[in-house]
Amino acid sequence: MGLNLIFDYNNRMFVCICLGVTDQEISNAIEEGHDSVYAINRELGAAGCCGSCMPTIEAMLDTHKGKSQSSEELPYYAAAAG
Repeated sequence: MGLNLIFDYNNRMFVCICLGVTDQEISNAIEEGHDSVYAINRELGAAGCCGSCMPTIEAMLDTHKGKSQSSEELPYYAAAAG
């Protein structure tokens, strides 16, 4: 069991360091229909502090959609950080 925990830990990438949100959590949310940075923020909290994860989340959304992500209004705390 310990080996599996180490294996799982080593295979995830933290996208939002502030809140500890992983790439897998974001991918799952995108698959569930959360289709914008704001929607990801509402669901997981990512992009809600410093905002440095926004470009990665946008890239993940773009990859999933296969097109450019349009700009959108972000919560005041994320917009203020940028």
